[in-house]
Amino acid sequence: MALVFGTAGVAAANPVTVPDVTRTVVTPDGYHLSASLTNVTIESVPNMAATAFSREAFLSATATATIAGAGKEPVTGGKLELWFMAGCQIGMEGGGFLGLGSTVGISSILSNFFDLAAPKADVNPTSSLQLMPGRIAYELLSSKQIDPAGAQSDINASGQTVIRIDVTAASFKADACGGPVTVRLGVTARMSTRKNESESNAYGDNVNV
Repeated sequence: MALVFGTAGVAAANPVTVPDVTRTVVTPDGYHLSASLTNVTIESVPNMAATAFSREAFLSATATATIAGAGKEPVTGGKLELWFMAGCQIGMEGGGFLGLGSTVGISSILSNFFDLAAPKADVNPTSSLQLMPGRIAYELLSSKQIDPAGAQSDINASGQTVIRIDVTAASFKADACGGPVTVRLGVTARMSTRKNESESNAYGDNVNV
């Protein structure tokens, strides 16, 4: 009963800035592959439904992939991805919903995540509220392919190639969640050569929305 009636809609909060982070790996071919996450801001806003069971926020970030050095094999491809993971403590009504708002795209990614019997809490004599275990979901914000010819040309000329993705105020929402919602942004940088495939990942801090 306290879960259903004891909380109000979430108020706006000051934007949270997350520290920059970079992770670099040395590939089997001798390149230095870096994934960087910078300029991260997460701004919680009042949800449009004015309910305690929905969260909305705006996500901003810059993702960067850097390939540096003189590798033994030429670059044949790669990809840069900017993504987030979101956690809902208590999914309601048979499963929560986490995804992006209409400015980026919508996807239902939590339905039946756990094949577990869930307890029921009676709300009134004619209905019940399904309480599900907490869950974590992954969603891609944006991605960019690495052009192998352009990348190799940059490396030959200056010793490195750099690819970026900038996202500003992407609309995030989480529905049917009866507890805290946490968001963490991340970056994945991938590259390939004729012989090898390599990957580097960088993760931001967890932020409550």
